[in-house]
Amino acid sequence: MIIDISIIKWNDMETLPEEHKPVLLLWFDDKYNEVHGSSAMYDKDDRGFIDSDAFDIPRVFDNALAWAEYPQLVLF
Repeated sequence: MIIDISIIKWNDMETLPEEHKPVLLLWFDDKYNEVHGSSAMYDKDDRGFIDSDAFDIPRVFDNALAWAEYPQLVLF
């Protein structure tokens, strides 16, 4: 199996994704002074990105740096 190259186009916070569509999210962790990547969804009601993997208590990312759509994989 060969996986072709995928290019991820990162968007700044001036452009927002469709609501409730899973995206890749880069966010800054103030506690540890680190940048992390997560799966998240934009929500207008929460005015930010929420953790798309949280089932019980969603985490709201208020320190998002950039977001990107998931790349499409092409398998040969």
